[in-house]
Amino acid sequence: GDLISEGLIQKIEVNFHSEDEKLKINSLIIIGFAMIANPDYFDRYFQKFITFLIDTSEDIRNNIHYFLHELVKVKPNFADSIIDILLESLKIEKNSDNILSLLSFLENCQDLNFDQLYDFRVIIKSLVSLFQHKKKSGVVTKSINLIKRYFPQLEKFDLEKQDIKILKQSLDNQFLMKKYNFSEIKKKSGMQLKEYIKNNVKTRLKEKKIYFYLKMKKNNIYIFELEKDKLINFFEREMKISRKNILNTFSQIINTDSKLKIFINTLINLKIINGYYSTLGYFYPYTYIKSKILDDFQSNGELDLNNYNFLPPNFINKIIQYISKSINQMFLRGRNQKFYFSLKRMQEQINLEAAKSSIVDLKPDRAKLLDEDFIKLIKNLPKGYLSHFRKGTQWLTNLGTLKIKKEVQNSKIVGYFDISKISEKLNIGEILLIDVFDHFIDSKSGIWDKRREIFYYSKYLKEKIKEINAISDEEEKLKQIDKISKNLNIDKNHIISKIDENLQLIGEEIKQKDEIKINDYAEKTGMEINDFMKFIDDLGKHYFKKANILIFNPEKIDEAKNNIKNMLIEKSKSADCISLGTFEIKSHLIEELINT
Repeated sequence: GDLISEGLIQKIEVNFHSEDEKLKINSLIIIGFAMIANPDYFDRYFQKFITFLIDTSEDIRNNIHYFLHELVKVKPNFADSIIDILLESLKIEKNSDNILSLLSFLENCQDLNFDQLYDFRVIIKSLVSLFQHKKKSGVVTKSINLIKRYFPQLEKFDLEKQDIKILKQSLDNQFLMKKYNFSEIKKKSGMQLKEYIKNNVKTRLKEKKIYFYLKMKKNNIYIFELEKDKLINFFEREMKISRKNILNTFSQIINTDSKLKIFINTLINLKIINGYYSTLGYFYPYTYIKSKILDDFQSNGELDLNNYNFLPPNFINKIIQYISKSINQMFLRGRNQKFYFSLKRMQEQINLEAAKSSIVDLKPDRAKLLDEDFIKLIKNLPKGYLSHFRKGTQWLTNLGTLKIKKEVQNSKIVGYFDISKISEKLNIGEILLIDVFDHFIDSKSGIWDKRREIFYYSKYLKEKIKEINAISDEEEKLKQIDKISKNLNIDKNHIISKIDENLQLIGEEIKQKDEIKINDYAEKTGMEINDFMKFIDDLGKHYFKKANILIFNPEKIDEAKNNIKNMLIEKSKSADCISLGTFEIKSHLIEELINT
């Protein structure tokens, strides 16, 4: 029978939690020997016993290490069940012999899960740094053997001769990934998927990894765990990524094209990565395509969708919308929907054209843009160089407006405005030119010819009529009237009647005004100033003349008189003598005149 009874063992186990270190050590030693002697005790007490590998007491840890070496002879395959404890122990253990022992147990483990592999990488980097100058300890050699085992991608490198910094960098560069066949796990454990994920996947490292599951052929369920930052960095590069490159990178968990397609599309659908995997086996990262599209707009001012026909239209449209919002720029669609155009670039081109031309014709832009997008262009035309005058797709520029104003001023001197000639001279359409002319010139200030091509000012026509009226010979007078009518292309009876009609209309207009500028209306009537003032007198309106202004409104007349009166009073206070036209009047006389 057993040297130690079951009852005594149970009493001794209580001492595991004693604060008396000697009592605790003796109790662990007794249990240790009991487990060596009886496999039943091993199954019952080993998991509690092994937790003392991470005890703060070095003596306790040393005793546990001793029994581990003895117990492995009894139960050679227990290492897989204590991987987490082995790793935790490596974090605190300073004794090189104990460290070698722990590393040896890790060599006997079948595999590490994702979290264990993540911790192992951190621990092993620390160990090679700590023991890099203690080669005789054997810790670095043992560590390198384990590195090659758990990171087979590094097996081809001569790690023994590598600088420790480079070795640590190589470890950091390793892309951690794991795949588990849950269908097999379920058969062995009976565990449900949600339960397994909760207990084994949603761990303290859940922020460091991406995890998901897939149903493959034959309804097999696979769970994937991948290092988060490296996964995202791999798929966010500004370059297209080939199928071969992806398969090489994920060879540990993916081995066929069909599985690769499901794998990538799942990552996309879960919004873990952003991009498109083509039928030709290329992954196009969102960031890569966004960069190319932005470069096209910035370099060319447009985007040719034919260059992206290997990508779905909705994928491209989303990128364009994102760029538009992020840089606050509008992009306009081409009529055939094969092009996008930068509104900003179109505005710049319009400004360049407007700075040197009289008009800007948007006919080519209308031809290439969708109607609704052409309207967007119209609503967002640059204001700096364009006037508000337009006809169809032609916009008059500020430069064109200045040129027309100059021609209008010249026409007042010569007496007429020739639409056809000026249109050709300025390269501005006749219809647009007429609109602008009508804006600057009151139609009552002259007469259009029959074809509405030349506008003759009243002053010019009056001078012609005055010349004819000076002819005493009636026959010659009629002959000259016919001649001028023919030359000006205006009906001879219409000339006099139209001038009279215009004068009547101008008179009616003046009657409705509170005040007018003398020069403006003298020009409209085609009269000299003296004749115009007689014309005003004939209208029978009372007025007050102030410089170039005629004031008709009684209240404004009184206001103007009072202003003059107050001005004279103020001047009389500071000056002995005030000039009024040709009169020089003493200040005290001004006061007497005002007060009388």
